[in-house]
Amino acid sequence: MREWKKKLLNIVTHIDDRADILSSKIKQRFGHNDPVKIIPYRTYGTPRKIYVRGRVLEDKNIAIANEGDNLFTNLLNMYKRFESDEVSGAKVKIMLEDEEHEVITNNEGHFIFNLNPKTEVHSEQLYHTIELQLVHPVTEAKSSTAIAEIMIPPADAEYGIISDIDDTVIHTGATSLLAMGKTVY
Repeated sequence: MREWKKKLLNIVTHIDDRADILSSKIKQRFGHNDPVKIIPYRTYGTPRKIYVRGRVLEDKNIAIANEGDNLFTNLLNMYKRFESDEVSGAKVKIMLEDEEHEVITNNEGHFIFNLNPKTEVHSEQLYHTIELQLVHPVTEAKSSTAIAEIMIPPADAEYGIISDIDDTVIHTGATSLLAMGKTVY
């Protein structure tokens, strides 16, 4: 990447970080805190290693897509997904085999648990589920818990394929608001 592009990206990132901090302080000052929810990502693991990722975001009440949705509804929901309000400094807890683990989200609301359980995790299903709990900020909403799904392949699995279909297999323009708008239409 050219040097001027790197500098411009650093400036824009710095401005975005400062705007997020200012917005958060203003919301706290005036008591206008939106509901918060945990968004776990579907991840992977082994019986001896559990990897859980996700984000803590302000809840935008994004409606589940329906076949009969009109263009405006689809564009509005797409915008809400792009314009996420991340919650930095949130504390997320996970219980794994009577062991409690907590992490703090980063500037973008991301969290990662990288756990090595004392005893092997076994499940009859391909996906093992673990409950996540939002410890801070405290919320009255039902979204203060979420279920993470971790794929733990069976011992006789010979290989696995992990792929992200967006812009890997199919060109969707998932990182461009304009390209996604064209896709929605």
